[in-house]
Amino acid sequence: MAAPESSSLWNMEGRWIFHKGLSDSTDALLTLQGQAWWKRQAAGIVTVIEHIKQSKTPSDVLRYDIELRISGGFKGGAEWLLDGSEESMNHVNLGRIKSASIWSDLSELDDAWLKDDWLIERSSGPDGLKHIKASVTSEKGGWHLTNVWGFVNLEGKRYHARKLLVRRRDKVARCRAH
Repeated sequence: MAAPESSSLWNMEGRWIFHKGLSDSTDALLTLQGQAWWKRQAAGIVTVIEHIKQSKTPSDVLRYDIELRISGGFKGGAEWLLDGSEESMNHVNLGRIKSASIWSDLSELDDAWLKDDWLIERSSGPDGLKHIKASVTSEKGGWHLTNVWGFVNLEGKRYHARKLLVRRRDKVARCRAH
């Protein structure tokens, strides 16, 4: 997702297209989440576009409303409040999950891969925090996803990036999305 210098995690409003050629395969990650073979195969060929709208709550918490559009006419969406509050929901593909999103300096993460290779951004979140960390736990599937947002430099260009790590029992899968 090519990112102009004007974009920051405070300014993500707009349309973001995932760049398949620069992103990793999601197959291992989706396998640990218990997704069917045909869904994993489809994930490898579809185009994913996010339309992000952002606002602030009355208590000054950043809120992202994300509309997901996938080639073939599929749609989805999510609402993220960056305050660390946990939300339970019944997700159409993942089943019963709990999720939370918060600003982070990544120091609390126990996986070096999630912390490495980020650009040091001029603008940042509250208290100088420079990344967004979302956590999702499957109540039935037994897996936990950590999703970190930030910016990277690839081939001399600035990109919005996400690093996703799924753990299920003793197995780990990682994926970068750009």
